[in-house]
Amino acid sequence: MWLILFIPLTNGKMEGEVMRKFITIVTSIFLLFGFGELLIAQQDWYWQNPLPTRNDLSDIHIFNQNMAIAVGETNTIIKTTDGGATWSSIFQSSTSGSFSGVFFINENTGWLVGEEGSKPFVMKTIDSGETWKTQLSLQQLWKINDVFFLNSQIGWVVGKGGNSGRIMKTSNGGEEWIDQFYRHNTTEFQDVHFLDHNTGYVVGTRGGSRGYIIKTTDGGQNWTEQLIYSGSALNFYFYSVYFASAETGWVVGCDGKIFHTTDGGSNWHSQSSRTNEHLRSVYFITENQGCAVGNFGTILTTTDGGNNWIPQSSGTECNLSTVVFFDTSIGFTIGGNGTILKTTDVGKNWDFQSFELTTDDFESVFFINESVGWAVGGDWGSHSTILNTSDGGANWTIKTQEMAKYGLYDIFFVDENTGWTVGSEGTILNTVDGGVVWHSQTSGTDRFLYSCQFLNKNDGWVVGSSGTSLKTNDGGTNWWKASGMPTYRFSSVHFTDEDTGVIAGDDGHILKTTDGGSIWTQSQNSDYNELYDLFFLDQNTGWAVGENGAGWKTTNGGDSWNEFESNTSRDLKSVYFITSNDGWIVGEKGALKKTTDGGETWENDLKLTERYLSSIFFTNDQIGWIVGDAGIIFSTQYIKVPVDRYETDNDNTYPKNFELFQNYPNPFNPLTIIHYSITSSDLVSLKIYDLLGREIRTLVNEYKRPGSYSVIFKSNQLPSGVYFYRLNVENKYTASKKMLLIR
Repeated sequence: MWLILFIPLTNGKMEGEVMRKFITIVTSIFLLFGFGELLIAQQDWYWQNPLPTRNDLSDIHIFNQNMAIAVGETNTIIKTTDGGATWSSIFQSSTSGSFSGVFFINENTGWLVGEEGSKPFVMKTIDSGETWKTQLSLQQLWKINDVFFLNSQIGWVVGKGGNSGRIMKTSNGGEEWIDQFYRHNTTEFQDVHFLDHNTGYVVGTRGGSRGYIIKTTDGGQNWTEQLIYSGSALNFYFYSVYFASAETGWVVGCDGKIFHTTDGGSNWHSQSSRTNEHLRSVYFITENQGCAVGNFGTILTTTDGGNNWIPQSSGTECNLSTVVFFDTSIGFTIGGNGTILKTTDVGKNWDFQSFELTTDDFESVFFINESVGWAVGGDWGSHSTILNTSDGGANWTIKTQEMAKYGLYDIFFVDENTGWTVGSEGTILNTVDGGVVWHSQTSGTDRFLYSCQFLNKNDGWVVGSSGTSLKTNDGGTNWWKASGMPTYRFSSVHFTDEDTGVIAGDDGHILKTTDGGSIWTQSQNSDYNELYDLFFLDQNTGWAVGENGAGWKTTNGGDSWNEFESNTSRDLKSVYFITSNDGWIVGEKGALKKTTDGGETWENDLKLTERYLSSIFFTNDQIGWIVGDAGIIFSTQYIKVPVDRYETDNDNTYPKNFELFQNYPNPFNPLTIIHYSITSSDLVSLKIYDLLGREIRTLVNEYKRPGSYSVIFKSNQLPSGVYFYRLNVENKYTASKKMLLIR
């Protein structure tokens, strides 16, 4: 599914003063965008990590063994046409809403439902989801949870309005909707399932603490209560209902509850799920074979109608929201953080169809040109992380650092080879080979360092907490600290020449120097909002942004500042201007805004995610990147890398030695990457063995050219334990290494 490519440096050896791990992961990005109607807007940003998305997914519809569409938060719609190997982001609107349900009656015609704030809507497509038309904004409902259609004309939506559960029906393909049923007492409906024009079921909660099942036998004109169950949860819900035949059905809900009927719902009997996790979805392929999924990666399967439910390993702790099957073998389940799993054996084994390079939070991104760039961040309290790309983000190398265990916060390069990054505990790292090796520099402080800038290979500045301001004239060999500084936290520094610079930080303080940083004078004090970032387009024009949507602009080099209205109350973490008119700001809860008039006015958020966005960078007016929490990387570049397996390094520099490297990560769950190098064309085998020496899996068994390779090993349903992987190059080289799988 994903291309994994290791590019060995320094003759294939992994070296470095502070480098611990080094892998290159080439992620295939198959992204396209559609042009819809009404609510639709062109999407100019594309996911680079994770793939296909970090946004929570709520519902999925399978058309056939190759094509499926999934929907989720922040108006995410993703589509696969190759059985889940790759997913295309076909639509993300400029609204701030989310999709909760999707339903198709054929490969062309479908509906999705969602809400923006308290205004739910229904949308329709007639071209397999490439474009969508808003049919109706349902003011009667505050929330829509599910949609179901029998044919091109007749369908239902369910949800709630205020404290009332509501059911609405259309008889003309969604152009008009009528209220069929509502129930007070803090009722909310979660799922709807119809067997024919007359018979249907709806489940949810009544009174906020009781599971609720109702049935209609006249197309929804009248509904009767079938089951009200009081669970142990403070808020008890039934989340999903499914019928395999007119008489046989199941509902699932909180605390692992499963109920089963064999008489059309007249009587419901409890089944033991062997779990207390909330179950969010249930699906039956036949009256005997079924699957249920829920919180913390819970997957249950049954082959006897639910008399016995068997827990299956999902390889994830994310909540799973929906499970569906195409036939008696192939099924998908989706859920939190963009999780997508696929089974081809009725749910016994599940493979990831989503991929993430890292989940570490990124704080800063910097590109020296359209191809070469870096991102830094870390896992708070554990390690720091540096990513590097040489092709605009199609390939990212990742390195973890033991130094700066509370993260790296900024990175700056003066050319493709020479750069610095700064972070916690006074960390300053320098590279002179593009990031292959990073050397620690003595900063003389243990304070957190948040921002750095260099004018050339020698002259640079760093600022941080407790009034820290550092300067070097020799590339960081020696750093001296400015004296007499106020004890503010300084978050950003920017110099326009060797003498003139500005720093910003706590309580809106902005200081300026005209002597290279020896003496600083205060030019701005807003007395309330912390400022996080500065950006200067030239010696005179600059902008500063910060918490609660704070924004300031200068046109005289920072001598004075004028406040601008950012049109948001969210914290703004980064600002970047391409021209004197065109600029961007990013920040809290996915805040992403653009201006075309120098910051006088800002467009509404271009919603990509609800995650924190930390840094934005452009190399020209078309090409830019955004990084943020949980490993998020966006790019304006549409990069399509058509791969379905590992490939060789094509730089014509062959390894000098045969070598098998330690897998990464290790320990691992559910997948890890194994890298090896060969120096001649030979028959190569790479196999996995258990602790008893039994062969578990063959990863490679074919002739290979000289080069460096990497392959993903998916543990699937293997139990926790020690495993070995063995590389054999015919009559020339054999090596084995140990790895640890932890479930």
